[in-house]
Amino acid sequence: MRPLLTLLALLLLAPAALAQDDMQTRFMMMNQHICDDMAGAMELSETLFAPVLAEMEAEGVIHDWGFLTHAWGDEWNYNWYMVTDDHASFLEAWSDMLERVNARDADWFSRFDPMCQEHKDNLYTLHSMDSME
Repeated sequence: MRPLLTLLALLLLAPAALAQDDMQTRFMMMNQHICDDMAGAMELSETLFAPVLAEMEAEGVIHDWGFLTHAWGDEWNYNWYMVTDDHASFLEAWSDMLERVNARDADWFSRFDPMCQEHKDNLYTLHSMDSME
């Protein structure tokens, strides 16, 4: 079930991420969690992570970002993604994001960790179907 949901998310997200300019590929990080406290995780997302990611998108540091949650499915119930140009720009954006988040709330991780005990990261290259012609 999990591979199917991941594939569906990629198919839905890729066109928006690729349509923003003429580049044919992008790099996407998908961060997936198993969360017991979804309300707490979403509260941190809305008040801390989303404003930082929105700033970074407005500044052109990242191309796109978002959160994926579900009411049913596999155990990976809290997911978020960030789209950059390539692996190097992802590493820079990741460091930048953590610096901004920590500057706003140095204790965020001590609250988030008990809510979402397990996580995994996936790194994808997004390809525009237009470039396949």
